[in-house]
Amino acid sequence: MKHILLEVYGSKTSQLKLSYEIPEQCSLNDLLQQLEVADRLPKKFGKGKGFSELLVFVNGENVMVGKRLNHSLEEDDKVVIIPAMAGG
Repeated sequence: MKHILLEVYGSKTSQLKLSYEIPEQCSLNDLLQQLEVADRLPKKFGKGKGFSELLVFVNGENVMVGKRLNHSLEEDDKVVIIPAMAGG
């Protein structure tokens, strides 16, 4: 098992920030699916399919730009997930 730092903002359970354990072979898509099943992803604001309504950063890089959901997560990666629609 590997550990990553996971931060999820705008989830139904408010902010989630923790050390998260993932399997050795875990892609970003695998992680998002796990969080979706656990109802831990941010609320959707539109009718986007899949994870298109999320901004996902791995170690500060927006991986949604290149749609790199098959990115393999490594030990100590920092994953931040926020809703694509965020106000200020």
